[in-house]
Amino acid sequence: MIFGLSSGLLAQLKVDYYLKNGKSAVMNKNYPQAIDYFNTIINIHDDLYEAYFFRAIAKFYLEDFIGAQEDLNKAIEIKPYYPDAYHYRALTKDQMKQFHAALQDFDKAIEQEPNNAHTYINRGIAKLLLKYYYSAIEDCEKAIRLDPKIEGAYLCKAGSYFGLEKYDEALISYQQALKVNPYSAETHTRIGMTLAAMDRKEDAFSSYAKALSIDSTFSFAYYNRGNLWLENEEYDMALEDFNKVLELDPQNALTYFNRALLFSKMKRYKDAIDNYNEALKLNPNNILTLFNLAGVKANMGNYKGALVDYNKAIDLFPEFADAYYNRSLIKRSLNDFLGAAKDFEMAQAISENNYNDPVDDEKMAKLVELDAQFNSDFYNKDYLQNQMVNIDIEPNFTISFRYGAETSSSSFFSKTLNDFNNTYEGDTEYILQKNPSKLSPDEIYILLSVLNKNLEDDPKNAFYYFNRAVFRGRIEDYNGAIEDYNKAIGLKQDFVLAYFNRANIRVDLVELLESFEDDLGRMDESISQKENYKLVMQDYDKCLSLDPEFSFAYYNRGNFKLRVKEFEGALADYDKAIEQDDRLAESYFNRGLLYLFLEDRKPGCKDIGKAGEMGLSKSYNIIKRFCN
Repeated sequence: MIFGLSSGLLAQLKVDYYLKNGKSAVMNKNYPQAIDYFNTIINIHDDLYEAYFFRAIAKFYLEDFIGAQEDLNKAIEIKPYYPDAYHYRALTKDQMKQFHAALQDFDKAIEQEPNNAHTYINRGIAKLLLKYYYSAIEDCEKAIRLDPKIEGAYLCKAGSYFGLEKYDEALISYQQALKVNPYSAETHTRIGMTLAAMDRKEDAFSSYAKALSIDSTFSFAYYNRGNLWLENEEYDMALEDFNKVLELDPQNALTYFNRALLFSKMKRYKDAIDNYNEALKLNPNNILTLFNLAGVKANMGNYKGALVDYNKAIDLFPEFADAYYNRSLIKRSLNDFLGAAKDFEMAQAISENNYNDPVDDEKMAKLVELDAQFNSDFYNKDYLQNQMVNIDIEPNFTISFRYGAETSSSSFFSKTLNDFNNTYEGDTEYILQKNPSKLSPDEIYILLSVLNKNLEDDPKNAFYYFNRAVFRGRIEDYNGAIEDYNKAIGLKQDFVLAYFNRANIRVDLVELLESFEDDLGRMDESISQKENYKLVMQDYDKCLSLDPEFSFAYYNRGNFKLRVKEFEGALADYDKAIEQDDRLAESYFNRGLLYLFLEDRKPGCKDIGKAGEMGLSKSYNIIKRFCN
């Protein structure tokens, strides 16, 4: 007798397998692979709270905090009694500078699990960041009572005393932390910071030296020692330490900012500008960097450049009184006396208003803080989010054919194409690809001979012309490809895929002509180029009129509309592509980039996060740079 497993039991075994492997991937810091495992579980069971929770953890460590928060929301919706989920959601909100909202989640986690010392510590840190110092100390002391061997509780307590400028009490707490962990480079560094604040500079230098003797790669110690050298006007020593920080952590925006300040003091203005620009690459919306960059440009007499940067800072933060005041001086230098007067009046009005109604701390933190999580695990240069990527949309999909060693992993599924392959009687298997591989000269000769022979035998076969057109497109014989697509369409008026690929070839031709113009110098847009644009749109439109469910045609048409700056139309096409096929990461990615370009960050970051969740790994560096 043969016994089989029920489908329900098989599904459960599958879930258990993926859950185990997903958790293991998180433990091994292979976060993209972990997300793949949890995606698979959610596709089988969309009500398993653990899958959402652990996928959130993976997203958290990839710094996709928006995506992590959404998954934690879902986990809590499924299982309302879930203190770990509230705890991590609070940590996620902390990272997004939503400190008050984080406190509510910490409160809920503590309500559900009142004896977790780590939750008290993390709530204490959130309160410290909000400058609720006495309340933070209470939380740290509760954590110490629950577990006196957690170093972080003493560091939190010491940091709160530091914020209160009670430096002697801070030093006592730091000494208690050293009893738990005598070899903590961080604690010795923070002792150095406290001693520096007490103007005990020699002792501070000794503490930094102690920290670096414990860990010579501890960038936080180099950074703070560099600041102390800068304060002492020992610029060469400061530069040496800042250089070391950036050698260890090339994406430390705060150190680029401080090194720019240093270069300004050394009157090395070009180097200062270069460093401010590096900081802006990492934190494009930082108003203090823009403000200081404008000041350096003004010192160099570049008033128009300074005006551009002050404009950006004010656009980001319309209540920036100092920026209005400095811009008034720039406008005066450019003989715009009316504009200067208006800016001066605005600066005065904002200053008076802010005195009576101060700017919200959380809002300000998002505008002025720079990336600088020294020695944090977030800043491992091997992590995806720290691997700098070029920011460009994902390319068009085109219909090609599988040849040689090409595998199915390089292609994408489309019902339209699948139906065509099932009805087409030839030997060729057509696939959708973004970047078809190059063919060798020998392969080209063999294939072309076969394709030509087919057409000699049957010159009225639309599929043969289509086949050769696809081949010609792959070897960049654009005119020959268009000629063959024309013939295929002439023989078969409803040939959806021929319209689609002819549009794609025409896009390639447009890009080729534009590259020639760029090399020779941009000319006025020619009649032929306008005609090419029109022909591209006509082909995509015809394709979609014949097959309104062909998601890849909406996607490609969206890309083309974006190219010609029809942004609303591009968004509508990406929407339609996702409506037809919500499994295509590229549609979310390109729509997200367009939202970011249009300065609509919330939907943009959500889309980029979705693309990352679906396996488009370069999304995480963009999230880190533009969404956090």
